[in-house]
Amino acid sequence: IITIDGDAYTLLYDFPTPIKEKMKYPDPGDFYRNYERIGLSLYSTAYHVHDSPSVLVVGLGGGTDIITALYHDSKSVTGVEINKVMIEVTNDKFAYFIGNPYQDPRVNIVHSEGRSYIRRSSDKYDIIQMSGVDTWTALSTGAYVLSESYIYTTNAMHEYLDHLTDGGTLSIIRWLFWPPREMLRLCTQAAQVLRERGVKNPERNIVVVGDGHLASILIKKRPLTWSELREIEDNTIKTEKNRIIYAPGFNADHPYYEPVFRNYNIPSNKGKELIDISFKGFFEALENGTEREFIRDYPYNIKPVNDDKPFFFKYYKWKHVFADDIGQGGSFVDKMPIGLLILGLSLLQAAFFSFLLIVAPLFFMGKKEKTYSPLNQITYFFLIGTGFMFIEISIIQQFVLFLGNPADAIAITVMILLLSTGIGALISKKILILFGEKTIYRTLMLFFPLMVLFYAWFIPQFTVIFLHRPFMIRIIYSTLALAPLGIFLGQFFPTGLTIVGEKNSSFIPWAYAINGVASVIASISSIILAMAYGFTFVFTTAAFCYFIACVSIYRFVQKHV
Repeated sequence: IITIDGDAYTLLYDFPTPIKEKMKYPDPGDFYRNYERIGLSLYSTAYHVHDSPSVLVVGLGGGTDIITALYHDSKSVTGVEINKVMIEVTNDKFAYFIGNPYQDPRVNIVHSEGRSYIRRSSDKYDIIQMSGVDTWTALSTGAYVLSESYIYTTNAMHEYLDHLTDGGTLSIIRWLFWPPREMLRLCTQAAQVLRERGVKNPERNIVVVGDGHLASILIKKRPLTWSELREIEDNTIKTEKNRIIYAPGFNADHPYYEPVFRNYNIPSNKGKELIDISFKGFFEALENGTEREFIRDYPYNIKPVNDDKPFFFKYYKWKHVFADDIGQGGSFVDKMPIGLLILGLSLLQAAFFSFLLIVAPLFFMGKKEKTYSPLNQITYFFLIGTGFMFIEISIIQQFVLFLGNPADAIAITVMILLLSTGIGALISKKILILFGEKTIYRTLMLFFPLMVLFYAWFIPQFTVIFLHRPFMIRIIYSTLALAPLGIFLGQFFPTGLTIVGEKNSSFIPWAYAINGVASVIASISSIILAMAYGFTFVFTTAAFCYFIACVSIYRFVQKHV
């Protein structure tokens, strides 16, 4: 076992020396065929309907998926891993321990973010395999609710299917919960994506096989044939734990599912009921055209997520924060809505101290301070802080896929915005002297909200058009695209501070505090809004914030300047 960030772990296959010395298949290319248990694992499910496939593995971990692909005599295997250390560990320190899979001439290892690599690739594969691509560490701290997961969106599924051959299979392994959540959400997403691609009966293109802890969903571009379904059924029953959770036309009595529920102390008849009301219930609703009602009434959030609302792991609803029993299954760190709890408490804490330190002092102001329209000043500095954070967070989300790595997206976009806003702040006083307060804010009131709305439309188009460019060229284009917006953003705070400070210098430290508090609240509320309405809504809300801010400061200017 290799642990990542303390909590996440990945498995390494151990190949005992005695077996290595007495191999049935001595040829190095057939090394893994000596270990029949590989073929009985859940990771082999997609290979039951393919012979010598070309394979793309997203997220290598300890090399399990690469080894499985080699066991099934894949003609080519491309592995994409975002964590360079994991590649080095499995390709160097533990290479012999796991049988040197990366040294096989059929294997090509790529250091990249999986979704970004696929978007830039023109290759097609028979199998695209993704096995638990996430980290428990982020999940255990609630971070998955506070960040995106673009690897599991409907947009991502479209791209995966685009990179499959006509008979290809997309295989995704995720945790099973009882009642189901993650895997059932994958089913709703697969059904929606297939419908959008013109498939009239998507329930015929999907199979789910589970072992109790995990499940594998197989998604095909065309309906599964009866011979493929028979192969899956025959190979699944040979295993100790694997069972078909859903397949077109498949039905079994409750004793069949006993291995799936054995570790949860759930009787097989009760387990069969859970399967019937979740997986079977959804696919029956899908067949009857009532899947929207099923998704709406299901106790957990299993709505399909897209790139605009990429919160795949947000399957808890706010009511679950106070729930006593939220079911079983999954990893040991995600059995309660930690993320929603942290999000809600953080927002309440920030709102409480904002009121205490910013709004409450209004009631103790003297007559002199009140003559300078404190509400207009508070509104202005609060909303420009809120609007700035809404824009910054939305841009970072958009650039994650464009730059190919979340760390790169944060570092590069924040650097561009900070440098360009710094330039804007530097020239703000000269512009103020040149044009005057009223002209500046009349112009910004009308022009800047439109500019923000334009960027909300422009950035998604920009990232698609220039996605295939080399990394350094993408950085240059990003700079050219974002710098004008940053220069305008840099005008608001110093210009407002200059105007207000000339009339009421005692408000200057308060303005800094208000703007800082707004940034904290906005960083939390932007995620809540994005979960509900999407990042495009957050971006457009920023335009509204700046419009109201300009109106507020313009009223101050008209009255006091």
